[in-house]
Amino acid sequence: EYIYYGNYYFRNMIIPKKRKDTCRHQLYSAILDIPCFITGLIIVVTQIHRKRYMESLKLLTIQEKRSYHPHHSTLYHFGLLLIDIPYVILAVIVTITLWRSYFMWREFLEADTAEKKKDAIWNNFWCVMLDIPTALAGSIVFIFVWNAKEMYHEYYNVENSLERRAIVFYYLYKTTINIPYIICFILSLWRIPQLYKEIVNEETKNDKNTLTLWYCSMALLDIPCLVCYPVVYFSWNYSKLKEELNVSKYSGKH
Repeated sequence: EYIYYGNYYFRNMIIPKKRKDTCRHQLYSAILDIPCFITGLIIVVTQIHRKRYMESLKLLTIQEKRSYHPHHSTLYHFGLLLIDIPYVILAVIVTITLWRSYFMWREFLEADTAEKKKDAIWNNFWCVMLDIPTALAGSIVFIFVWNAKEMYHEYYNVENSLERRAIVFYYLYKTTINIPYIICFILSLWRIPQLYKEIVNEETKNDKNTLTLWYCSMALLDIPCLVCYPVVYFSWNYSKLKEELNVSKYSGKH
């Protein structure tokens, strides 16, 4: 395009000075074309400023396209890209880690501005940094059951990745606070299976801390009862005890 218009003007110009200006302009444009082509290609490949860069070229008039405006626009957006090099490095790191790569590129390509694209890179980079400790924290919460149900529901009601990780660490904190109740859970001994069923049961309306204290106390009371049971077994009160135990069993009392 430049060569065509340059030749056209060159053939129709009479004043020598204008011919020299046209030749000088074409020479400078040719010199700038190669580095601007390379930098423009880099802008398009890195995607961060691609949309804004392409829009700036489309807005140029025919007269502006004949001048140095395309070169100015290319170099300007390449300068912005140089400032954003840290984000490019972070994007490469996230891509290498693989497990966050898909989510980052999905958010990146859906973003319609450079700022949103950079936010997608930044958020997913921190997710990569937090993934391993988050996995450990989540495993601890699920192992101790205590806050697993609440954490699971809240985790999947949030879309932001960083907020999800904050939720996991919050429930790890809550689990730490509940350590006395967890100790009581362990001391429930043979009553643990039944206690576990009630804790994870969606229909259970009782507070799990209260349930745990109750089951733990019942387990501790079971020990002297087991000691006394053989004595009662060989006494005349065993038949009455057996009836009461059967009534307790079918009435749902523990």
